[in-house]
Amino acid sequence: MRVVVVAQLLGALGLAAGGTAGGLLAEHLTGTPAAAGLPLAVLVLGSGISCVIHTYIHTYIHTYIHTYIHTYRVQREC
Repeated sequence: MRVVVVAQLLGALGLAAGGTAGGLLAEHLTGTPAAAGLPLAVLVLGSGISCVIHTYIHTYIHTYIHTYIHTYRVQREC
């Protein structure tokens, strides 16, 4: 359990450091503080889009497997 807690802490620390560094880099490259939130916004948007795609694929595969199992059982009973 301790390993899981330490892994979660290190992962959160890395994510926070990456978000901070991305914001500072965006501000430095553009010269305006308004762009500091752009990297984190893109990260959140990408996560949301990948979640929708994952849900669609998971639903499709689940439906396919359920149909396959049902078809196999029906053929086996005949």
